[in-house]
Amino acid sequence: MIIIKMKNMIGYIIKTNIISIISIFFLIMHNPALSQITSNRIISDISSSQFYIENNELIRDESTFINFKIFLEEGWHTYWVNPGDSGYPLAIEWELPPGISIGPITWPAPKRLPYGDLTNFGYSNEVTLASSIKVSKEASLGKKSIIAKANWLVCSEICIPEEGEFRLDVSILDKQNQDKSKSNYDHASKKNNLNLPKQLDALPSITQSKDLLTIYIPFKPNLNRDLNSIMEINKINNLKINFFPYESNLIINNSNQEVSILPNIISIKVKTKSDKLINIPISGVITIEDEEKININSFKFSDTIIETSENHKIEKQLKNNSLNLILAFLFAIAGGVILNLMPCVLPVLSLKIISIINKQDIVEARKEAIAYSFGVMISFALLSTILIILKLNNQGVGWGFQLQSAYFVTILSYVMLASGLSLSGVFNFGSSLMNIGSSLNTQNGKFGSFLTGILATVVASPCTAPFMAPAIGYALSENILITLVVFQGLALGLSAPFLLIVFSPPLFKFLPQPGSWMNTLKEFLAFPMYAACGWLVWVGAQLTGSSGLGIIIFGLLLISISCWLFGRRVEGILFKSTINIIIMLFLSLALIIPLNESFNKGSEIDASSLDNDISEEFSQEYLEILLDEKKPVLINFTAAWCITCIVNEKNVLSDNEVLESFKNNGVTYLKADWTKRSKKISKTIESYNRSGIPLYVLYREDGSYKLLNQILTKKGLIREIEKVKLDLI
Repeated sequence: MIIIKMKNMIGYIIKTNIISIISIFFLIMHNPALSQITSNRIISDISSSQFYIENNELIRDESTFINFKIFLEEGWHTYWVNPGDSGYPLAIEWELPPGISIGPITWPAPKRLPYGDLTNFGYSNEVTLASSIKVSKEASLGKKSIIAKANWLVCSEICIPEEGEFRLDVSILDKQNQDKSKSNYDHASKKNNLNLPKQLDALPSITQSKDLLTIYIPFKPNLNRDLNSIMEINKINNLKINFFPYESNLIINNSNQEVSILPNIISIKVKTKSDKLINIPISGVITIEDEEKININSFKFSDTIIETSENHKIEKQLKNNSLNLILAFLFAIAGGVILNLMPCVLPVLSLKIISIINKQDIVEARKEAIAYSFGVMISFALLSTILIILKLNNQGVGWGFQLQSAYFVTILSYVMLASGLSLSGVFNFGSSLMNIGSSLNTQNGKFGSFLTGILATVVASPCTAPFMAPAIGYALSENILITLVVFQGLALGLSAPFLLIVFSPPLFKFLPQPGSWMNTLKEFLAFPMYAACGWLVWVGAQLTGSSGLGIIIFGLLLISISCWLFGRRVEGILFKSTINIIIMLFLSLALIIPLNESFNKGSEIDASSLDNDISEEFSQEYLEILLDEKKPVLINFTAAWCITCIVNEKNVLSDNEVLESFKNNGVTYLKADWTKRSKKISKTIESYNRSGIPLYVLYREDGSYKLLNQILTKKGLIREIEKVKLDLI
């Protein structure tokens, strides 16, 4: 970037009037008549600057702040104490009367200022840089002058050094005005520190492994309390966290900083310019911004020694508390196996077993098993890819996210109804969709098995089985490759029963002989599909409201008529063509009508529909209030589309003995409804290293918490509740 002196600048004269207006406003706001001491102003084509003191007098043996305010034209910036890859910070030379001393500049939190491959640290628009000013007991009374010679750099596409000499005329009064001075000092201190980083009361731990620096910052209700409050907000908002070192040439400034929000700790990973920083002290600032890049708060820490990452107590603890890839993969397989027992998946699995029995050919059965497994694996790969893309775009999603879409729920209800009608014999499309019957040729059997694998994945998506939550939570917190691998573990588990039967000759021989009972079982399995369809209609009503419910029912009517027409045996090409046109028209209407813009607008789950529901609506702010009051809390993260959640609420959480236990132990029961997509709730779930529901979090009085089992039992929950006031969690 080219340095051009101010006197050679042409082209910014037009903007001088704007700067002048801002400066006049600034002068008025800092007029001595308004209880301030102000210096002369220096105006350039780019900036306006001035010193001022909030107090209208200085008192012996008292301190206050002297401030340097810079207004900058749009698109221009100046620099922090560590300017980053280029530039330099403000420098001031003081000429002070005897008895007056001024401390170093107290720097507000900066922002990242990217420029090409460079990243600088500094301020745009305006900034106030404060220094403490103290008058000694021996200072002489009367009028005094403070001279400040300042120089600073302002940059945009080009950089311009600016400088100026400023004079402040101050009056020093005696100690007799101490009370007034103290009041002024407190006011000035409070005002000036509003935008200054707060000091962390607990130092972070910092480790280095090769060229990667990791900063661990603890936060709890009783440790780094201000930071804890901000991080509780971070559970419900999409905030950006940055680390700025006070030391120059320490980190690679333009590298992405990897931030992880773990239970009671923030982890920030950043690349360094040197891999030999062990035992070197560093200090810095942590900034927290919202989605609009507005600074929410900032925190600073003083010299902290960099330690080696090997056997570091925090890293060792985090490693012990977290899953590794192998364990997460095994958990995923176990969770996938259990998914087969869920009400929607079990009929699909049963139909595939029927198709195996019908074939009695182990070679063909194995081919179909592989095709089925391939359909499951492709579906899980697609599902995990969508999740990854949404997570990278900061969307609040987790396992079962697709059921937060009213349109997807509607389409899935169509599939369940059509599957049930097929099993009931209304039409015979099942021969290509579910591979039922012996009339299929080999090719259709494989394709039918592949489609069944896709269907099994789709109908399994609302359910969360034991072992799944930690596995998925681990997968979504790691890199893309690990996410894909863990989700394939789920696919393997869901496919496992089918594969086990066909690749284990003793099990295959143990299967019963085909007979008329198969058709009876096939027809009976239609009823779970109808039940699933009815449940999805109810979920859709929670997402869309009463008007949306009418659309869903009308769509189901169109699907039913289409299936009935498809199953009719008709003669004549013209008649068949007419029937096919009507079917296509009805199916198109059923798919298009739910695309209405207002379809997704509706109420959330009606908690009052559950008997004995004493829950209160969850909010992070309310949780903070309860924890501050040292009250135990149970949080139930639920949704209308989560079958396990509804079963737990009906059978356990609304049980009279459980409710009595809540009352006796002073437990506040909060319910977080995730039926419709919510970034707030998604962020909260992620803060517990989970990505799906059900999720039950039990807080004890001291603010610590425990994640309860996903499948609740009455005795187990009461036992945990009775521990909240004891040191047993």
